[in-house]
Amino acid sequence: MSRIQCERENEVLEACRSDLWTPALREHVSHCTDCGEVIIVAGFLVHEAEIAGLEAHLPSSSLIWWRRQLAAKNAALTRATRPITLVTALSLLAGALALLWFVVEPVEKTAAWNGTAKSPAYLEYLLNLYANSTALTMTTGTLVCLLFGSLYLVWRE
Repeated sequence: MSRIQCERENEVLEACRSDLWTPALREHVSHCTDCGEVIIVAGFLVHEAEIAGLEAHLPSSSLIWWRRQLAAKNAALTRATRPITLVTALSLLAGALALLWFVVEPVEKTAAWNGTAKSPAYLEYLLNLYANSTALTMTTGTLVCLLFGSLYLVWRE
């Protein structure tokens, strides 16, 4: 689009921005249709810029910096505690498997036995079965790991 501009259009734009009008420029605008249109558009844009300036509110730079530092610390804490969470989950799994082993193994070994699970002889049999075995050692280690993991989770906060 090619059109011929008014020679004083830039002066009118500056006057709209600074709100400093000379009498000669006012006289020119009253007769020039191009400059009249420039005043309408420039007035609208100046008004919108003022509204946008009032609405835009940025927090202080120290607050932005503090939030960024806090986010970085939280991310580092999450990365650091990920292995601890994994070990805690694995120890819970090991404890559940050990408990399952304590329940299932004696039942399988005593399936042919005529005693009941509630009799004192059955409890004595379980005690003798696990008294000197590695199952007791592994289960005790698992329970100790669960204890320390639980204490860590409680005191972490």
